[in-house]
Amino acid sequence: MNQLADKNIVSGIHTWDDVIETRNFLDVFDFIIETLDEPLSLQLIREYHQLLKNGTSDDKKGFSGSFKKIPNMLSGLDEIKFAEPHEVEPLLLGLIEIYNTKKADSSINLQYLCGKPTPSGVGWIA
Repeated sequence: MNQLADKNIVSGIHTWDDVIETRNFLDVFDFIIETLDEPLSLQLIREYHQLLKNGTSDDKKGFSGSFKKIPNMLSGLDEIKFAEPHEVEPLLLGLIEIYNTKKADSSINLQYLCGKPTPSGVGWIA
């Protein structure tokens, strides 16, 4: 990423989507600050994801701002089970309730990551 900053060159294993998401993260962060006083909701999570994925290949596929429609899989790690698409909203609603009632602790991040609610992208920023 140093070459991108210094010379506007993307090299190594980084994709253009990585660059766009990194830039979009600043917009997501600003929006999170703007909405701090609002209770967390499914709609806010969708809006964060929409902002993060704006202009990426996932956005062009219609994945941004929505929850997954197909199960996640990690090659070679069959023992890890992520939430099925139909489980995402109920699981998130439970986490949102905990978060909004201020009972959240560091375990909420792990629960969110294990649920993996979106097709791609948010795990590394959670």
